Amino acid sequence: AIRGAFLTAFNLPKEIYVATSAMIAVVIDTTRIPTYLLTKTVQDNSYYVLLPFLCVMAYFGVRTGKVLLQRINQDTFRRIVSLALFAAGAKILF
Repeated sequence: AIRGAFLTAFNLPKEIYVATSAMIAVVIDTTRIPTYLLTKTVQDNSYYVLLPFLCVMAYFGVRTGKVLLQRINQDTFRRIVSLALFAAGAKILF
């Protein structure tokens, strides 16, 4: 939610907003995942079986998101992001 609010303040075009958010997530996850593995935070190795499935689902999620992003206009995108940020904020408060 904090990343979304920060990026929303810059009034970026929807494609730049999504790409920037994705790159921030990649950088964060690139440091977080090895840390989890090295510190053995995830001790149940049965989760590793899900990795191939999750990679395939991530690919299809990106493809679907790209199609949806092309179909909506900038104003609709901003409204969706604002609604999502409002919902995240409300969840944190309540």
